[in-house]
Amino acid sequence: MSNYKKYLDSLIEKIKLETKIKNEIPELLKCLPRHMFLPYFYKQIKNKWHRKAVHENKLTDDDWRDIYSDISLPLLINNNNIISTISQPSLVVDMLNISRIVKGNKVMEIGTGSGYNCSLISLLTGPGNTFSIEIQNDIFEIAKNNIYKNNISAKLFLSDGIFGLQENSPFDVIVVTTSSSDISKYWISQLEIGGILLLPYLYKGIEILVSLKREENGYLKGSFHYFVSFTKLDSLIQDKSTIPINADKFSILKDFIDSKSERDNKLEFKLSNHSKFEILNFLFFIALNESLACKVYIDNNISYFGILSIDLMNQGFALIKYDKNPDVIYWGNDIYIKILNNLYDKWLDYGYPGISDYSAEVTPKDIAIKDFNYFIGGKTSNVFIKRKK
Repeated sequence: MSNYKKYLDSLIEKIKLETKIKNEIPELLKCLPRHMFLPYFYKQIKNKWHRKAVHENKLTDDDWRDIYSDISLPLLINNNNIISTISQPSLVVDMLNISRIVKGNKVMEIGTGSGYNCSLISLLTGPGNTFSIEIQNDIFEIAKNNIYKNNISAKLFLSDGIFGLQENSPFDVIVVTTSSSDISKYWISQLEIGGILLLPYLYKGIEILVSLKREENGYLKGSFHYFVSFTKLDSLIQDKSTIPINADKFSILKDFIDSKSERDNKLEFKLSNHSKFEILNFLFFIALNESLACKVYIDNNISYFGILSIDLMNQGFALIKYDKNPDVIYWGNDIYIKILNNLYDKWLDYGYPGISDYSAEVTPKDIAIKDFNYFIGGKTSNVFIKRKK
């Protein structure tokens, strides 16, 4: 048995156990070994990425264990920053399961990346039914080489995925593998009636996997599944205001967070009684209810979410570091920490709703619906969110 196979078998069994998926999708991972889509294997040592070429006779057992762990792995790194990744295997499997792809379906993928997901889709649909778009040329070349060497019948396109592929539409399924702040009107129009659109939806720095079905009226309806983390969609239309703020690039903000903020011990104690998943649900509730909500991160490792104002007359923030032991910090105008506490009380009054307690309807930009609790105006579409309870 090749060195990797025992780790691949172990990974598949772990995915079956955790996802409860009983169809053939987990077993497809055996047909396309993950390392065949990685030109390089990256390891982070003392905050710096180091790479080695992926050759079966040069990788150690520890390397194989890491490659076949249930985590995302860097595909391309530039200046020590991750540009693209190959997704977490259990997430890949679950997304394929949610999208309900069957043989003969015509599928468009936005964000080819390594070509791994595209290749798995092709095995499900059959030859010639998979179309994948990648905007970055260097990543496109990696994918093209991977598709060729693994003998996969899929069509790749180098372009901006936000516009889809009008000439090849309609599609039964559209799978987006990078987080997008806009549910593109082009995807909506290119989706077959009854078709499924699956994407990581990005709102105020929070990413949630959303599945949407195109109804007879042409609108999309669907539900939220769980919180995810993807690389951000590279597109002319991506709304940059929804992307998290890197405090390292704003030394004053980082200084206030690190040394000038105060702690709200009472709210910290209340949040400590909730699971990490429940706290994430609360953060999504903040995002839906507060116009100044945003995500702030430091060193790519520490993340905060809450309220931030840079208005010179009302500067301040109230932020939650969501970890096992959540910290609540605030600075400046104390109205923001009061708002945060009020939102927590409101969340409790509503029965602390989670993401599964919301439904979504998506329409073209010029169309509105009447029955909704929250409205999100995207660049090319509107999202109306309804709370179920």
